[in-house]
Amino acid sequence: MQTKSFPLLTEVSENSDDEFTTPRMPSLLLQAPQSSFGSPTFNHASTLDKEAYQRTARQSKKRRIPDEEHDDQENATHITESSEGKGACLQEEKTSTRKRPCSDSTAPDAAEDKAQQEVIACIFTGLSKEQRDSFYRNITRVIEAGLLMEHIQDQPFSKETTHIITNIDGDALRKTDAKLCPRMLKYLHGMISGSWIVRHEWFVDSINTRTWIPLPHRDYLIQGDTQFGPAPGTQTRREIRSRRSLKLFASSRMFFHGTFGSSGQRAFTKDELLRLLRDGGAETSQRRPPAKRPPLSSSRPVVFDTSAKETLSAREYFSSDRSFLYVSEDIKPWEVPIDRAAPIIVCDPTSTPPGPLSALSPVDSRIHGWLRDHQAISLTWLLNCISCSLMGAHDIELLYGSSDEADLAFAREEMHRLSQAWTLWRNKK
Repeated sequence: MQTKSFPLLTEVSENSDDEFTTPRMPSLLLQAPQSSFGSPTFNHASTLDKEAYQRTARQSKKRRIPDEEHDDQENATHITESSEGKGACLQEEKTSTRKRPCSDSTAPDAAEDKAQQEVIACIFTGLSKEQRDSFYRNITRVIEAGLLMEHIQDQPFSKETTHIITNIDGDALRKTDAKLCPRMLKYLHGMISGSWIVRHEWFVDSINTRTWIPLPHRDYLIQGDTQFGPAPGTQTRREIRSRRSLKLFASSRMFFHGTFGSSGQRAFTKDELLRLLRDGGAETSQRRPPAKRPPLSSSRPVVFDTSAKETLSAREYFSSDRSFLYVSEDIKPWEVPIDRAAPIIVCDPTSTPPGPLSALSPVDSRIHGWLRDHQAISLTWLLNCISCSLMGAHDIELLYGSSDEADLAFAREEMHRLSQAWTLWRNKK
């Protein structure tokens, strides 16, 4: 993928270091009660401190996330101080609208429907200690601004998540103008689910303006991650997938080969990866596929990346006499002619040598040589597919189309920009 290799262990699994260090709290929808003039009302000038908020959360029943067919409207839990000023009380009031991820998030006109307000379901990831502290300092301000928010922190990811709030990497910002974040587990889930992935400043600025700032907004959207680099056009591809219900790994069968996470505590575990791929639409198995080589497609994809040296079919690319064992992270995700109808072997690069076969020891040849009979890819290459929302050369045709000349021109321009960004980022490393 790049001149300077980034090992798998740099792509950390999200553990307690990435979560808030305070006790777990149930997911709550927060909104200030409205006065007769439509503005937030509080009985005292003092604000609701973090301790009162946590005490209220522990006492309240954990809210059940509505079924998907009913999630457009739900009761909102209101938090306000009691008249005695001895803590917070909960009230059930009003209805709210949960915006679907990667959709037009313009709030309904207040004159048409004052009762309906947008509710976001957010997850925080990759934040600094100062930014985590800022979240708690701003809890009361969320209420005072009349905003609705559900903070999901009881699980790595939820299909109801609408926003993932993360941090821009400072080292990457010195190398490029693009806003890049760490490639962590929640980020990857957000990429395949269609959630908005935004800078922490979006959360703070929304509170200051007393409304969730509509997205997409170029000042707040994350433009890539520190592993893949800048990924121009990815937001467009994710929106196309969301509109057409096209999951990134749809119609693919993936098998695991390697140890996956056993060599380091902060590496992605096999269970985490299995869930990630399944959420992306793949069928997964930890068992080795049949020894008989399945037939691969002989159709060649349409050429969109003019920098590519040649276009091969899956049968030609993954021929059994190839020199490499599996596709490494150095290969662009959109250059490989993946055949989704045939098994895909996902290899752990920390425990599986990439080849060539002639350089392997007799022991390694017996253990890993069978990979040449299948479509074998590196896990890091697969994660790069998530980073740019493309898996294989045929995926470009699926998203952009290839019959209309205007579509072809747009696709070529998009792939040219992406290819340029890929090369520039790796040269800077």
